[in-house]
Formats: sequence, C-alpha cells, structure tokens
Amino acid sequence: MKTLSSISRLLVVALLLATATISCDQEPVTPEVATPEVPRGVLVFENVDALKETLENMKNGNGAIVASNQEGFESLYNIWEKCKAEEAEIMAPLNALTALSEQELIQHSALIEKTSEKLAQLKSLYERHIVFEDQRPVRLKFKDELMAHLINTDGFLIIGNNTLKYSNEEILHASFENPEEALEPFKSQENQSVDHFEIPSAQISEGRTDDFQAGCGTSINTSYNLDIVARVTQTFVPVFRNGTPYWVDRCEPSSGYCFGGHWVTPRILVGYNLTNTRVYANMKTTKNNCAIGICWRSAHRVRHEFRITGAHNETVTRSGVSTTTISKDISPRSSGSISVSGIADNLATYTCTAHLSW
Repeated sequence: MKTLSSISRLLVVALLLATATISCDQEPVTPEVATPEVPRGVLVFENVDALKETLENMKNGNGAIVASNQEGFESLYNIWEKCKAEEAEIMAPLNALTALSEQELIQHSALIEKTSEKLAQLKSLYERHIVFEDQRPVRLKFKDELMAHLINTDGFLIIGNNTLKYSNEEILHASFENPEEALEPFKSQENQSVDHFEIPSAQISEGRTDDFQAGCGTSINTSYNLDIVARVTQTFVPVFRNGTPYWVDRCEPSSGYCFGGHWVTPRILVGYNLTNTRVYANMKTTKNNCAIGICWRSAHRVRHEFRITGAHNETVTRSGVSTTTISKDISPRSSGSISVSGIADNLATYTCTAHLSW
C-alpha cells in the first residue's frame, strides 16, 4: 500500500508537469482590439477613383455604388423619392374624382379638405430638403443630380481619411485619423480644421419659365397648365496628393496595452476638378380642379416634346404622358448656354421655353 501510494503521488506530479509543459507551448493570446468604424449612414469610398467610377455608373444607367458602409445609408435622392411616393398616395383618392363636375365634387368636401391637410403635413416634413409650390413637391433644393445619390441627408460622404460635406454653395472637407470621429469637425462652425471650397455662382444655373406663352403659367384660373423646370448642374470631385507618413500604434482600448502598429500615408485633399456638366429638365401637363375653395392639379396626359438647343442639341418625344424628365450629360463644360423648350400637343400646341447660361 505504501509503495502504491508513492507511485500515485509520482503520477500526479508527472501529470502536473505535463500540463504545465503543454500550457507553456501554447501560442500567446493576442488581446482583441475593436476596429474603429466610421459613423453609420455615410458612404465610404476607398479613393477618388471609386467615386468617379460610381458617378460614371450612374450616368450610364448602371447605378452600382463602389463604396462601403452602405448599411443604414439614405441618400438625399431617397428623400425626394419618398416624398413623391407619399404625395402620390395622398393624391390618389382625389385624382380619382377629376372627371366629376365642380358641383359633384362638393359632395366630397371632407376628402378634399383632408387631402389639403395631408399635403400641408407633407410639406412640413420634407421642406428642409425639397422645394414646394402650392404644397406640392417640385424638386430637391440640392442641385447636383448625380451627387444627390451619394451624399446622405446631411450632405456627407467619405473618401479615404477625408470627410466631405456638399451643398449648393460650397464643399467642406476635413481629414481624420480616428474613423469614429469622422464627422466631429463639422459639429462646430468655428472649427479651423474644416476647409472650404466655394462653388462659383456662375457655375450653377437654374432657369424657371412660367409665362413665356399662354398656358405656360401656374395660374389655376385656366383649365390646363404646361410647366417647365430646367437647370444645369455641375459635379466637382476632389483632387488628392500623398501626405507625410505617420506611425499608428495598435492598442487595446480597455487596458491601453499597445503591441505593434503600422505606417499610414494620408491622402491630402488639395482641390477640386469639374468632372461633369448636366442638363436636367422636367415637363409637366396638368388639369386644374376646384371645389369648396380648394384647387389642385391632376395629371393631364398628352404628347410631350422636348427640344434642347445650344451647348447640346437633342429632341425627345413621349406620347400619352403627363410628366417627362430628361437628364443629359453635356460634357464637363466650364461655361455655356442652352435652351430647353417643352411642347405639349392637344393643348393648342403650347410651348414653354427655359434659357440657361453658366
């Protein structure tokens, strides 16, 4: 028994030593480090080439976005589409009554008044980003049709380690080292780290014509309306150069323990290039409806013809429509002029013309 007890103790010691040896031979555990991420809802382009590729995709009707961080992203253009969809839903019951006489419409006064209230609510919800006329959405306030698909509702996008904020008047930009702080410089209007690129007013043009010929006006005293909204927009993309490389430690946030790191060569934004000039025009034919002192417009389907002359020449026709929209690339021209004429058959061939220069 005594001999067996001694052997048992030796076996236990041997097992402990073996276990200790196994533990010593294991690879050292690397502390987990959370990778900082940019705020949700902002598109992140690896470089300016990815941004340019996306812009070309959109011009060619592809729509593919070469960017990351798309989860939670809502573009400024999405806001416009949501607003138009909600307007259509609000107006659908009312548009179903357009064949009725004014006397018959009075019987639906409760629906008409309710629709007017809903349109007022729609305007209050979206007027930060959208231009309204007679409580109806007309267009985005932001004029760059292409970039509107890529910036979020506050105008932000990210390229590399640079955050950009677009508006009609200027482009703001600031670089960052910590992705989680990518938007921090823009929270204060006095932040010196934010640079400004002012878009010359001569390079953004908008023409609105309402009274060139009879029937071209927005007055609801006539039976029908022909309206043209036309504008020329230009897209500016940033130009970068390599900055001075710097070392970034790899550290565990909770303990502050650092192990290794890497070199980073920042890309510094040094200016902007004009990459695209585009003409956008919308033609709409409507019928006026009035009852109990409330008037509204409903779609009136006829043949539309768009004629573009000047820096770009083209004719576009559509049949049996109430709205026609054209969006044409007229190359990255820094200056020029253009005329956009809308012609509606079945409305005594009324014509509405917008003249634009930039």
